[in-house]
Amino acid sequence: TNCISNSNKVCVITRIGFDHMKILGHTLEEIAKNKAGIIGGNQHVVFLSQPYTNNVITKRILEMKSMSDEIQLEEIIQCDNKEFDFHYKDIEISQIKFGNIPDYQIENYALAVATIKYISQRDNWKIEEAIIVTTFENFYFSGRFEIIETKGARYVLDGAHNEQKMQAFISSLTSKYPSMKFTFILAFKADKDVFSMIKLLHPHAQNIFVTNFNTNNQDITHKSFPSEEIVDILNALNFTNKVKIEANISKIIKEIETEYSNSYEPIIVTGSLYLVSEFRKQLVNKHQR
Repeated sequence: TNCISNSNKVCVITRIGFDHMKILGHTLEEIAKNKAGIIGGNQHVVFLSQPYTNNVITKRILEMKSMSDEIQLEEIIQCDNKEFDFHYKDIEISQIKFGNIPDYQIENYALAVATIKYISQRDNWKIEEAIIVTTFENFYFSGRFEIIETKGARYVLDGAHNEQKMQAFISSLTSKYPSMKFTFILAFKADKDVFSMIKLLHPHAQNIFVTNFNTNNQDITHKSFPSEEIVDILNALNFTNKVKIEANISKIIKEIETEYSNSYEPIIVTGSLYLVSEFRKQLVNKHQR
């Protein structure tokens, strides 16, 4: 936020992608300029290095006479499919286990640790590396590569809702479940670039359920992208497997847990945090009865 002007504020800027474009702009440079607006005078900035946005963020840092740590992810993270090593300044942590954490959370982890490192030096307190490891290995974020297992199926819920986030999610999904095809349950917010997201996920789909939502949040109505148009996009992409439109999420859950109960492949719920929230609520309610 730019509402806090204290010089001891630390500004953390995560990966910048095409999101909230009506407000922030239609290029990465425009979006970066607006996001960099949180940087105030003489503050410290921790940001992820990105080729199209670095100059914009650095310019703002210089204008505001602030200091920064630019995080080059490839220099501090080395990983395989099961664990990774973290090396940043004098922090050396090896063989951190992934658990169910998706790959894309590693860069957020790196930013968080870099921020803690700066604050610990500034405020003169010691970082407990064991706590950092335990925190990551037990990390849980509802709706972000969240795995829910029921008697009828295993679900992966992820609120990926733009091209960048969908690409990161699909990369993590195929890394964790290589060579698999999945059943997807999809809905997207009406103002999103739905074609780009479907183009990324459809090669990994064996079946697709298309649903919708109409959510009121903070006096704002959030409507979903028309289901029929999602089917049109799939047809345009020559997707020939099963596609079913079903507005009733409880009916989808019932069908999934009847027809797919013996399948090892997880059921993927993605496209919108609004969908994930509603689906999770109905799934939990069903199995708590």
